Amino acid sequence: MQMPNRSGTSPAGEDEFGKTAEAPEPAAAPPNLRQTVRKVMAELRLKEELGPGARRVQQHLERLLRMCRTKEEQQWVRRCLQPVEVGGVSWIVPRRAVALEVRQLLTLLQRGLRFGKVDPHFEIRVVQQERVPYWEGEPLPEHRWGERFACVLKHEGLVREYRVARQAIAQADQAQASPTSTRSKQLREALEQEMFAFRVPTRFDLEAPPDLDLEESLFLTEEGTTPESQFPERTRRVLERQQARECPSLLNQASWSTLRKARPAVVVLLDISSSTFERDLFKMANLACAALLKLLKARIPKIALRVIPYSDSALPSFDRFDGFVPPGGTTAYEAAFAAAQAYLEKWDGVRTLVHLTDGLPNSLDLARDAAARFPEANIAYGQLIFGHTKRVSDLADYLQRPPGSEPGRYERYVDCFTSVAQACEGAQTVLWVMNRMPEAVLSMTDLVLGTHWDPAP
Repeated sequence: MQMPNRSGTSPAGEDEFGKTAEAPEPAAAPPNLRQTVRKVMAELRLKEELGPGARRVQQHLERLLRMCRTKEEQQWVRRCLQPVEVGGVSWIVPRRAVALEVRQLLTLLQRGLRFGKVDPHFEIRVVQQERVPYWEGEPLPEHRWGERFACVLKHEGLVREYRVARQAIAQADQAQASPTSTRSKQLREALEQEMFAFRVPTRFDLEAPPDLDLEESLFLTEEGTTPESQFPERTRRVLERQQARECPSLLNQASWSTLRKARPAVVVLLDISSSTFERDLFKMANLACAALLKLLKARIPKIALRVIPYSDSALPSFDRFDGFVPPGGTTAYEAAFAAAQAYLEKWDGVRTLVHLTDGLPNSLDLARDAAARFPEANIAYGQLIFGHTKRVSDLADYLQRPPGSEPGRYERYVDCFTSVAQACEGAQTVLWVMNRMPEAVLSMTDLVLGTHWDPAP
């Protein structure tokens, strides 16, 4: 509501009798030429840096469209993408998921485009050189080919788009000390908001994450227990010995002196596939890993520590977060396992691997074959599977089923993960409530580390 000013006229220009009065023009503020020049120069510089990358993105899009034979097929491809404009430069980025009819998917696959599945029950297999859609392990009848299923376009050109975006963010970071630092920061924030739909952790968030300080393992508390936890006999024994203070633990202050003398090698495999977009999973996983690195370095100073992010392939490893790791792509377990094994096999001491993921492997057979090499190399393995729920009250919807009924979709889903853990002879737990992620990551790391102090083979 607008209030009258002292002269009796409202800001809209009407006097107290309803007649129009002329409002005085506000005095123009003196121009800040220095600020204006810096802003213009910053925008020009950003366009020069981002322009070539944006043009390459446009070339990738044109190649995708040329693979189509009709305008209708091109429309299907365009539905998988979304345009954004940041810093005056146009970008094309993939949508997190898009619903396409089975017939449309088969046509685009025939043209040479690649798609990743979102629904674990729907897939397209190659049978006798023909692509056949399957639902829950059974061929999908042709009369259902008009139904829509969520998928993700994952052509090689789109993977490059993510890399271009990462380079743009890195360039913005490098410009922090220049006169254009404010504009660069705005560009970074705007780009992140457009591509990832929320504010991602900053470098400072990841360099100084909240402390992890638990009194006991999450697996020892009834509240944190999930029905999907799978521990082999040796892991259960280690958990009992840690509880009895007979085995070193990160959570037992009396054993910190033992840990300070140890020289373990710990690798954290961090899933950054497209599905981690959902419910900010990759944001929470980044922060949980950063907090874990901080604690491990403080309590085990001689530790050899690496984080290996992966999606379609394993990315370069690191031992500290210089920035967040953005998601994109699929889950190539075999590539991630090979990278972890190559690092750990060079280490003579304790070898430990912790795997954080929410997505099934691209190939379950290849994943199990690669996993079987962990016991041979004396690598202790544990995997933490992320669910997609934030509230405890939601668990009933996910896990309850009538007694004696057939296994539900989530149980079949978890069984695939469990087969990988069994091939590794390792531990597994499914975390449905995301606010417990930092504690669960620490508890799983502590558990697999403890296996190396277990006297039994």
